[in-house]
Amino acid sequence: MNEFNNINNFNQKQNIMKKSILLLAVAASFAACTQNEEINDAISQQEIKFDQVLNKTTKAEIVNSSDLATPGFSVFGKKTPNAGGDAFWVFGKDSEANGTQVSSNNDGESWSYTGTQYWDKVATYNFYAAAPYNANITFDKETELFTFSNVTWGTATDVAYDYLIDRNGATVNAAEEGATKNAVAFEFHHVMAKVDFKVMTTIDGVKINKLVMQGWNANEATFAQVASAANLDETWSVIDYSEWAMEDATLEGKVIVSSESISITQNAEAVTYGETYIMVPQNIAALKFIVDYEIAGEPFINQPVTLASVWGTDSHITYTLNIGGGSEPINFTVNSVCGFCVNPGTEDPEVDVKP
Repeated sequence: MNEFNNINNFNQKQNIMKKSILLLAVAASFAACTQNEEINDAISQQEIKFDQVLNKTTKAEIVNSSDLATPGFSVFGKKTPNAGGDAFWVFGKDSEANGTQVSSNNDGESWSYTGTQYWDKVATYNFYAAAPYNANITFDKETELFTFSNVTWGTATDVAYDYLIDRNGATVNAAEEGATKNAVAFEFHHVMAKVDFKVMTTIDGVKINKLVMQGWNANEATFAQVASAANLDETWSVIDYSEWAMEDATLEGKVIVSSESISITQNAEAVTYGETYIMVPQNIAALKFIVDYEIAGEPFINQPVTLASVWGTDSHITYTLNIGGGSEPINFTVNSVCGFCVNPGTEDPEVDVKP
């Protein structure tokens, strides 16, 4: 009987232990289900940055990043959801009439703006840029075209006279692989014309003393982009058929290119003479140059040279004055030489000479 009781007690203890183990397992399962889990998977936001690549073919005053660093350039940019919806202007908002100012404090090594914007990975962006920032620039958000107003001419030593525009804008689909890795790059081109001067000679003993250019429309002008025509070659860009407008020409433009006296070596390469100018593009039927020079010390004053000329958008024109090239020296010739003849009635009388 005692042995039976012992066995029964053992079985009861075993059952209690099993129940305890089961309860612990159930409790553990509930603990696992109610455990707090923190999932930290941050959405990566990449800052929108800008860069510029300047067209250097025209070699006007703004020729590199450092020239453009201050005051920088204007940017207008909108994003459009790829799934459809209204566009939203993230650069050049309503409060930024001149666009967002992008400038550099390290001579163009990097560019910055106020109010950092981040890429929307499910949107496409369109960017438009012009320079300099503080110029009279307006941008039509409906047509997405620029206008520069009150444009005038001046020396190339003053950056304020040079106007730049990114020809075709930049489009970035942020959803594409690697599309947002690099800064948005603009390729700027000049809307003005650069004009400079050289002198040379084919004769000896020449010194140039003064050069005056006159006879162009010096009024303020307006530059307006126009939409590209469908029938034009696709390689043409918007700037190639943009429009310049100004008041009726009075042709009163006049400037002393230089009044420095310099000697010119015969048959040597042309040398630069005088200032370089950034000019409003225009066609000129009779651009006039007035030149003072010397040949072997003899003065030639107010010598005129007139020619038709074109100052095109994004063009570089160099006028070379060649003294002696095509000029007319004073020459002499002999038409005839009369013989020692005797005219009738003038014969010498006969004279007898006697020894």
